[in-house]
Amino acid sequence: MIESEVIITRDMLSDPSAKPRFSLLAFVKNQPVGHILFTHGYIEGNLEIKISFLAPLAVIPKYQR
Repeated sequence: MIESEVIITRDMLSDPSAKPRFSLLAFVKNQPVGHILFTHGYIEGNLEIKISFLAPLAVIPKYQR
């Protein structure tokens, strides 16, 4: 994982307003090969607009593409 992605993921998961909302794992023959995580957020200055982030997205290199 690229260092900047690690930092963004850490910051998102440590923010109480961005609690993980939806997490999915992909399996091949009972082995996890991919993961996506949706978190919830707000636009600064306008708490009425709710947004969702799709991050991080991780797939074992063998199963990418």
